[in-house]
Amino acid sequence: MLKRLRSECVGVSGSGPTSTINQTGDNARLVEWIASAYQDIQNLHVNWNFLRADFTFNAVAAQQTYTPAQAGASDIGEWERDSMRCYLTSSGVGGETNIPLLPWAAFREVYLIGSQRLTSGRPIVVGRKPDRSLMLWPTPE
Repeated sequence: MLKRLRSECVGVSGSGPTSTINQTGDNARLVEWIASAYQDIQNLHVNWNFLRADFTFNAVAAQQTYTPAQAGASDIGEWERDSMRCYLTSSGVGGETNIPLLPWAAFREVYLIGSQRLTSGRPIVVGRKPDRSLMLWPTPE
């Protein structure tokens, strides 16, 4: 891609590098343009299938919130609302259940009020916090 961009740019001389790593000057600018264009393409639609990926993580007793990296999805753009599942490791996937992913305001209003905050057990719902982290409710035991 970099060689092609370089050949199509007016006023940029040379044949182009063989790698995008450690470029300087015009080549560094061309690398940045390609990276920026790629990011723009990905951001056109949040639900493109080529951007989807599976993730799995083990909940930890008494830990309610998980960053995308802790959930095995460090490059997450958006969580899919109707695809979360939960099961006890000791029981295996035979006991798997769907758990809804709620927007933060709805999750907070229903599950993080009064004594609800102190509830622990097997998670039945997930909240998507503004920082893209996930909060399980009830808090895993």
